[in-house]
Amino acid sequence: MNSPSTQPAGFLPYLVVPDVNQAITFYIQGFGAEETLRLATAAQQLVHAELALAGSVLMVGLEQPGLGLMSPQPQGTVSGTMCFYTADVDAVIAKALEAGATLEQGATDEFYGDRVGKVRDPFGHRWSIHTRREKLDPKTIAQRFQELTAVQP
Repeated sequence: MNSPSTQPAGFLPYLVVPDVNQAITFYIQGFGAEETLRLATAAQQLVHAELALAGSVLMVGLEQPGLGLMSPQPQGTVSGTMCFYTADVDAVIAKALEAGATLEQGATDEFYGDRVGKVRDPFGHRWSIHTRREKLDPKTIAQRFQELTAVQP
């Protein structure tokens, strides 16, 4: 029996994709993930994988329409964004684009101290990639936000 200490810690995103093999390839090439688990049926259909990414576990699973599990493609909608920190947001975005991502927003310096860019992976999931430029306290972030959103007469 496994002890509770063998449980993964933290938040574990689970993305639904039309092709788990393609997803593994993209997340390794695009974001530098490492494959840690692969599950296939007896007929060798790959249905689930887990990858180490940015200190967390990213799970990807095959679409299952009967259970209401579908990827954002082809409809193009998203209900959320996957975010992660890296040492060099610009380099990661470049790698992701080479691996097949689509650029949504080039990297820019934001008021809360991060440099941030956004891409869509080939399966329609949105990724917000961050590099921390300044460590700011909540008061400073709120002040900068107020200044940014102040209405000019």
